[in-house]
Amino acid sequence: LYELMSARCSGARKVGVTPFGAESHEVVFEKINAGIDKVSFPKNADACMADLVKALCKADPSARLPMLKGGLGKLKAHPFYGGF
Repeated sequence: LYELMSARCSGARKVGVTPFGAESHEVVFEKINAGIDKVSFPKNADACMADLVKALCKADPSARLPMLKGGLGKLKAHPFYGGF
């Protein structure tokens, strides 16, 4: 989702960037360890999509949206999917 969002927000007709992309493996590793809450989203990114990406990419798998109690229902009810 992040890659699709970043490509759409940039107006480019190319593949988007990853949330942890960097010039070196060391910096990628540091960004991953910092967590999804430290990721910068494009300024014109859809807030619902950004919230869903954060909810799906928690470092602790048990804290990810689908893994929470009622998680599948919460995932289906997420505002991002409201237009589908």
